[in-house]
Amino acid sequence: MCGRYVFNPDEDFYERFQIENRIENIVPNFNVSPGQTMPVIANFDRRKVFMMTWGYVPNWAKNENKIKLINTRADSLLQKPSFKNAFQNQRCIVPASGFYEWQKGSSKKTPFYFSIKDQNMFSFAGIFNDDTYSIITTDADNAVSPIHDRMPVILKPEDESTWLDNNFNVSLLLPLLKPFLSSKVKAYPVSSKINSPGINSPDLIVPKT
Repeated sequence: MCGRYVFNPDEDFYERFQIENRIENIVPNFNVSPGQTMPVIANFDRRKVFMMTWGYVPNWAKNENKIKLINTRADSLLQKPSFKNAFQNQRCIVPASGFYEWQKGSSKKTPFYFSIKDQNMFSFAGIFNDDTYSIITTDADNAVSPIHDRMPVILKPEDESTWLDNNFNVSLLLPLLKPFLSSKVKAYPVSSKINSPGINSPDLIVPKT
């Protein structure tokens, strides 16, 4: 599962993701929560960034306020009609700097922050419909599994173009939906202030002492 993440772009954001257009007022968010509108990158002849709402709404949903899927399991992309068309034709990448997961304890849950070593920005594999998106999840790697059994699919930079190519055979995309290398994942506990969606501060990713 991925229920919160961090978006902290640097000056090279547009160059890093080879984006053709520009959006005004893209600002850091250290507590991206479901229902918020965030930058998402898709390919319509050219690679562009769009503002979309986190919480995928399928075409069949009669009440979009009740159907908002923030995560989609990788193993269900070709099995469920809700996702099959999006997997084939509406793939996106979600730029991020890190994500949070919670470890269950005897009396409370402890939040952990996960990031990628030597990468300020990376991408989650995602799908979208209209102006809503969902982050794809897979089995957790060795770095995440002690905290949670699921993790977002993190794409290697060299695989991002393949993921966004709508002419690509989707069956060949399945190998991309695997856990990221645990040796490249950095994790540490952070403050429980992250539990409040209303708090958005760089202090949220400071290691808890």
